[in-house]
Amino acid sequence: MTWHDPLWQRIWPPARRVAFVIVGRLWWRRPPEEIAARLEARPLREQALIVGTVLAGLFLTSLLFAHAGIPGLLSFLLLVILLIR
Repeated sequence: MTWHDPLWQRIWPPARRVAFVIVGRLWWRRPPEEIAARLEARPLREQALIVGTVLAGLFLTSLLFAHAGIPGLLSFLLLVILLIR
């Protein structure tokens, strides 16, 4: 798959937005506009690395919480909602 693939063109904007929101919430000492500007100023390759790392971190965290069963998954969803909110 290349960057010109229609699938990547559809997936990239929402994945990027979610990753930038999560980075912004974790880096709470700076205003969100500054964080978004700093991340958007990075080359596309670095943005892809940031997005991939954040989404992989979410996936691995979900696997960790999944070991606790349904309560673990529900607490993971609550954690994600609180993080993005």
